[in-house]
Amino acid sequence: MKKLLLSVVICLSAFSFCQAQVQFGGGLQYLKPSGGSSIGIGATAIIPLNENFDIKPSFHYFFEEFTLYAIDADVQYTGLVLNESVRLNPFAGLNLFGGDLDSTLGINLGLSVIAPINETLDLYVEPKLILISDLDGFAISAGVLF
Repeated sequence: MKKLLLSVVICLSAFSFCQAQVQFGGGLQYLKPSGGSSIGIGATAIIPLNENFDIKPSFHYFFEEFTLYAIDADVQYTGLVLNESVRLNPFAGLNLFGGDLDSTLGINLGLSVIAPINETLDLYVEPKLILISDLDGFAISAGVLF
């Protein structure tokens, strides 16, 4: 687990040197798969591809009796602006859900709502559907981007 977390941190750090406009952030996630629920912490990055699309990798670790994590690789559309400051970014991507049990691959469908707190910080709220064969469910994340 420590090697996996270190690998994610190194990859996200490498992106910051390649792109000046990369945003990093962290927050909490509530996960409600079929048959239970979990709360976890996570880290995310927003990496611009072009003026209309971003790549958004993220990692979440959930507080359970056993190791449980999710790694997401999403592509989001950035062309929707609610008003001068609030952005709506619909996204879709892949989800690797794993831990002590077997890992499984799924699909994410959701919407990021991003609003500025001040000149350097943005608040994000992100509801999404997670479509995995046995663990279909819903997740909502909230946190701060810098």
